[in-house]
Amino acid sequence: MHQPALHGDDPFRGSEDGFLNAYDDRFTREMTYISDSCRAWRNREWEMLTGGELPRKLQLALHPINWGEVDRDRETIFRAVHDELMAATAAARDELLAKIACHGAVLEHEGRRR
Repeated sequence: MHQPALHGDDPFRGSEDGFLNAYDDRFTREMTYISDSCRAWRNREWEMLTGGELPRKLQLALHPINWGEVDRDRETIFRAVHDELMAATAAARDELLAKIACHGAVLEHEGRRR
């Protein structure tokens, strides 16, 4: 779940299935919460991470896609993610069109049109 303020009530709160929301108050308000959202660190958090002693309890939310052995700027990363999603969408479209083209009802329908 990303950006909890946009989603309303916590879907896991009060649930008996054993799941906890990573944005539950115990992880974001009752302890220090730091995230690399948008591949960026807020000044206060950056100073905390690089300045020495850390809080006793800390939730550090990292997005592995943001970091790697070769440094890339955020626009390059986000454009690559976009391009991957567009390619996957195009592949799904092509797969669906191929299935439709050999569907029995479509073949019968097209046969009548000829």
